[in-house]
Amino acid sequence: MTILYKTIDYNFDISPLVDIAEDNTLEPYWKLLLQGPKYEPLRKTMASTNSYLSNLKFRDIPQNYIDLQIFAECEEIFAKIPDFDREHIYSIAQIFKVSGPLPPHQDERSCAFSIPLMGVDTPLQWYDNNNNLIEEYTYNSPILFNTIHKHGSTLNSGQRIFFQIGFKQSIQEVIPLLSI
Repeated sequence: MTILYKTIDYNFDISPLVDIAEDNTLEPYWKLLLQGPKYEPLRKTMASTNSYLSNLKFRDIPQNYIDLQIFAECEEIFAKIPDFDREHIYSIAQIFKVSGPLPPHQDERSCAFSIPLMGVDTPLQWYDNNNNLIEEYTYNSPILFNTIHKHGSTLNSGQRIFFQIGFKQSIQEVIPLLSI
């Protein structure tokens, strides 16, 4: 059976991440995603609803936030995953902004650890290969979710902001290695 998500029972202090997401001086470092021919259909669908997807990669900004408590806590939680030390976690950590509906899609990463920061009040949805809805989950606390399986958030109408760390390993491989 395919695992689509796992809730993570951990209470993170998200206020520093919210501050970073709202910091206007970091605006030049936000990147519009879905560039290139592979994402053309998804980009067109999002454009038709005035939606966009952007991210802020911690490694790309001049300020160094590696000493934030969130990175120490993630290092502890992911300690059993090979090569997942704080520097690696920091190098792949991102804050995402999704404005409007996010159509069904598959990521290049296999799963993601996600912490909702603001506006995450509509369900994350998973689909079969024919775009039929098979599961949905509205999360208000950290989760690990399957991103290789087709997913989206088609009911989103506002702006969703969340912190994420992606994994090359499958969700089935990551779950038993979590230290929580």
